[in-house]
Amino acid sequence: MDDEEHLSTNLASPSRTFIPPAASTPIKLLPTKSIAISPIIEQSMQTKESTTSPLIKFIDTISHAMNKSLSHPLSEHEERLASRLVQRKLYDGPQKRKTLLKIKTRGQPLTYMKVAVPRKCSQNVGATTLKKRARLMHSARRVVDSKMDVELGLIPQTRRQQVINKVNVSKKLLIGRRQGLILKETLGLSIRKARLMCQQLRELGVFIEGEASQRALAKGIIQDFVNVREKIFHKEDCSDITTVPYTRINRIPAFVKEHLTQMKEKNVLTWHNMHIPKDQIWVKIGGDHGKNLLKLTLEIANTETPNSQRNTVVIAMAAVKDSYQNLQTFLDGGLKQDIQELMDEFWDDKRIHVTLNGDYEFICKMYGISGAQGTHPCVWCLTTKQAMQIPSETHTLRTLEQITEDHNKFINEQKGNKKEVHKYYNCLHSPLLPIPLENVVPPYLHIMLGITWRHHVLLKREAHRLDLQIVSQNAKHATERGSEIKKFGKQWDRVEKLRAQLDLLEHHITFAESETEKEMFGTYFEKVDQELESINYIELEENTGPIALSLNKILTKHRVSSQPYQGVHLLATTATNMCQQRFMNA
Repeated sequence: MDDEEHLSTNLASPSRTFIPPAASTPIKLLPTKSIAISPIIEQSMQTKESTTSPLIKFIDTISHAMNKSLSHPLSEHEERLASRLVQRKLYDGPQKRKTLLKIKTRGQPLTYMKVAVPRKCSQNVGATTLKKRARLMHSARRVVDSKMDVELGLIPQTRRQQVINKVNVSKKLLIGRRQGLILKETLGLSIRKARLMCQQLRELGVFIEGEASQRALAKGIIQDFVNVREKIFHKEDCSDITTVPYTRINRIPAFVKEHLTQMKEKNVLTWHNMHIPKDQIWVKIGGDHGKNLLKLTLEIANTETPNSQRNTVVIAMAAVKDSYQNLQTFLDGGLKQDIQELMDEFWDDKRIHVTLNGDYEFICKMYGISGAQGTHPCVWCLTTKQAMQIPSETHTLRTLEQITEDHNKFINEQKGNKKEVHKYYNCLHSPLLPIPLENVVPPYLHIMLGITWRHHVLLKREAHRLDLQIVSQNAKHATERGSEIKKFGKQWDRVEKLRAQLDLLEHHITFAESETEKEMFGTYFEKVDQELESINYIELEENTGPIALSLNKILTKHRVSSQPYQGVHLLATTATNMCQQRFMNA
């Protein structure tokens, strides 16, 4: 059994023995004098002068051993008697309940300890016994004030490396919950991505403390300014109400000021080459509904990446639908007042300028407009939907006071009849926030996607119009492919593929090396030929003609393609991304 195993397994059995550890320092020399003898032994020595008494011999031997020079080793007999004396001291003396005996030396005290000798080797015991022995070893180290790194330092290097390789110490690294939380927030990872990162790191021997402990730490950090309570909201169809947990940040002005102070200390504030006035701090309030959650967010625009996920702070959240009634409940209870107060605040002698951003549906709901399908769909002006088709340089602008006034007229005169709301400039509700309309940011991403998608649709439509001209052209001027398109319509591409297969099969039949191979290719040739003869004309549809398919190849080559997003097709293009970047830098 190895030395380390012997040391760890000598603690678990009722049978006991004494193992004196080697002293690293010599025992302190005592002055030469006779050993004190009890009166009973002294009387026995006076009455019995026989030198053959075992007790007298024991005392003489011990006395001789204690007064012996340190340069002279103890004899086997002296060492055995000294060990018995220490055993008596441990088991029968006043310290018999203790497990340690310390003897003074010139340096550190010499420590003797009771060690249990196991009946079984550690390799032959269960997990419970191994844990018990490990606990006893840890307790013994704590009592004798020993440390694991000191013990490993006393082991020879070769043997120490074997121990380290055996327990895989060099392949494991534990990251605490605080460092793990900092890592997750610094990288801006979601819970799903953080779990994926932990899974990949575990394969490399890097372990991050549990997710539950990280959440407990985060809860302790944010509990001073985050409030969670239950609130009554409307269900999706607004026919009934429900109680839902509602989370929000308390004292938003104080939170923003503290956040700005931390950003100033890290030197990350910027004014974008004076596009933001030097005496202003721009704060964006935004809203969105996604994954069954209604969220209100806050962003500092005075950063290099104002729209990034790392710069976005959720200031309120609830699992409800984004109806006007729910938004009203969302802002009640202090959130609306906090935003109003933030608009009047200053930080570091700079005025805080508050803006509102979000998709168009969210903006319309926040200001009580009935929406993009109304007669007066614009949030910023009173132009009708028909008048928008004609470019004009003059429009009557909306104001918060005008929206409130028209809404009150709508309620008093029409009693809330939605069919008549167009007579009141579609002011279905009163505004929910005091942010002026000139501080509302247009949803640039949605506008840009709409324009790009419209251009993409028109380009596809024009390609299809050219394909239809090929079908309707005079057969005398048609090319070989044009003739096939006139004859087969939508299935022209399938005809070309089948004819290419026939040419290839005919080549294999001509150069076949055996009759069996020629017969096999011939059979397949007949099947393809029959399939070709059975093809009939099908009217050419959009995106099936040769020009439309060629356009798809060109767009794909330049990384321009449409992809599904939330049930509809949006255009993902490199050009769009470049335009967005130029807009942000402008």
